[in-house]
Amino acid sequence: MASLIHKLSLHIIFYLLVVIFECNCSQTTKSKKYIRVIHIDSPKSPMHQPELTNFERIKRLGAISDARMHHIAEKTTNMSRYRELDVISPKLKLQDTQYYVEVGLGLFNNGEHHKIYLLFDTGAELTWTQCDGCTDCFEQSSPLFPKDKSETYRPYGQNDCPGFWIDDHCLAWKSYVGGTEIKGDWAREMLTVAGVYPHSEDVVKEFSFVCATETANFISEDYPNNVITGVLGMGNGKFSLMSQWGKNKFAYCIQEVDFEVHHESAMLLRFGDNVEEPPNMFVTPLLKVGNSAYYYLKLHDISVNGVKLNIPHDLFAIKPDNTGGTIIDSAAFYTHLVPEAYTILEDAITKFITENSFYLTKYPNPSDIGAEACWEPTIEANHVLPSVTFHFEGDADLFVKPSQVFLTASTPELPPPGFYYLTIRRGDINVIGSMHQFNHLMVFDVQNSKFSFAIADCADRD
Repeated sequence: MASLIHKLSLHIIFYLLVVIFECNCSQTTKSKKYIRVIHIDSPKSPMHQPELTNFERIKRLGAISDARMHHIAEKTTNMSRYRELDVISPKLKLQDTQYYVEVGLGLFNNGEHHKIYLLFDTGAELTWTQCDGCTDCFEQSSPLFPKDKSETYRPYGQNDCPGFWIDDHCLAWKSYVGGTEIKGDWAREMLTVAGVYPHSEDVVKEFSFVCATETANFISEDYPNNVITGVLGMGNGKFSLMSQWGKNKFAYCIQEVDFEVHHESAMLLRFGDNVEEPPNMFVTPLLKVGNSAYYYLKLHDISVNGVKLNIPHDLFAIKPDNTGGTIIDSAAFYTHLVPEAYTILEDAITKFITENSFYLTKYPNPSDIGAEACWEPTIEANHVLPSVTFHFEGDADLFVKPSQVFLTASTPELPPPGFYYLTIRRGDINVIGSMHQFNHLMVFDVQNSKFSFAIADCADRD
């Protein structure tokens, strides 16, 4: 009897040890379900250009922001307006965004996945990358995705094809501005997003994407060793990563870009149940407009240093034809306002600076230095600059401190601190750019149609 009890005790102890071991393993290997998004100017970015001056970086980000705004405007506004103005849309540059991600695609017989870099786009639903057999494609420094060698690549069949079924292929076609377009095959594949392969929680096993076989009219000459191979869609749509993996909810926290100290400049992206919402967050409705993949907010007014401007509501409103409105976007660096709203804002800022900063003079030719509006100091002094607050529905106020309303950059003609750049620009549509989201936790809850935000420490931590 004692022997039997002894044996049973050993079995129980062994069982408990196994359970404890399994629990510990699950805790240590459990994914944090996040993606680290890389800024183009991060020292760890393969696209980082250390030789650029602060002035050149700010000017480049202005060009990126303008290109992004035009891209959004052409996708969301009435095309007849552009034809009347005889505006020729530029071709899409692969570098016309600030952020990109490194992910793994597929599973190969050596147990590895294919590493690729994709543009991070909160306004795109579709994810795509260039694949073997791609013709008329832009240059990339890494190999094309070898779909035929992947053990997990599975093309869509005729019965569930989300595109066009032609010649036994489920085809996708996507057009961008300036005649830029991609064509390819709809497929499902294993997407590794957290870089801790092969744990299941780090992998989207049946991720729908497009294996591009044609990518026409993209421009990549600015970076001879281009690492970008496609786009990661994070927009408001059923095929975005947000929908396929994130339970229609994601959050990011953008670390402030310091042009003097080249830190990591990262953005940490979290999904689904891993999104933590602290108390006392501002909450405002998150809108879905037609078939657009962009995220819309209801902007009511803007304040300059605490004084509301009483900008007419119709300048921010979504019109019956689904044009207009206000979009929150991470790819645009600066914030853009439609001309009428911008003029009211700039006049208020100019008035404040004139009355409070006597040694700042408005620069007469801002476009010469890539600015919409800027000021130059006549003497060195502690200049008084205004804050800006965006007032969204639900008393949700996004406060932007003066150091984010203005950027400073010197030139050979004007030594430090140099020009004071206004980080708000004219545009064909209202876009809240990443500059005015710095050091805020931004939560996109598509399932419940709400957008929440709060001031946060966005330092890149695991």
